[in-house]
Amino acid sequence: MARSDALPRKVVVGTAMYAMWGEYPGVEQRLEVLGEIIDEMARKAVEKYPGSRLDLVALPEDAVCGGRKGSAAERSVPLEGPVLEKMAAKARQHRCCIVVPLVMLVNQERSLCTNAAALLDRDGKLAGIYRKVHPVAAQSSDVLEDGVAPGEEFPVFPCDIGRLGIQI
Repeated sequence: MARSDALPRKVVVGTAMYAMWGEYPGVEQRLEVLGEIIDEMARKAVEKYPGSRLDLVALPEDAVCGGRKGSAAERSVPLEGPVLEKMAAKARQHRCCIVVPLVMLVNQERSLCTNAAALLDRDGKLAGIYRKVHPVAAQSSDVLEDGVAPGEEFPVFPCDIGRLGIQI
């Protein structure tokens, strides 16, 4: 993305705490709820900062899959498809960047998944993916976060609001 030639300005960031406990509603319903949270962030940004808008949404870790039962591979979902479609539509609607955390299915045949955060730009295009480099093992276990594969790098993504690094 090109960097703006405008004078420096405040960047409006929205985030939320979201209780994902209880019965998992399914991916479509979860995406609907996350979309409503983003809509509320955008409303609050305009209300609190007149003449401005929401620039960046940072959803909580595992926002898409949180509460699903099973191993990481069983809980994982692909980024392509409904997740990317729905979240990209919200990025375009509100002209904001969105960090979409999920247990991302990488290869179904190998049950390979990762704890990831996808960054979408204001046009809803994928700007990059951070994969959690240091997943943790439960006490008395050597399995990382129910079976996720660790990431290997700490990418930094160029955005119109500056360079953005993500960690989980």
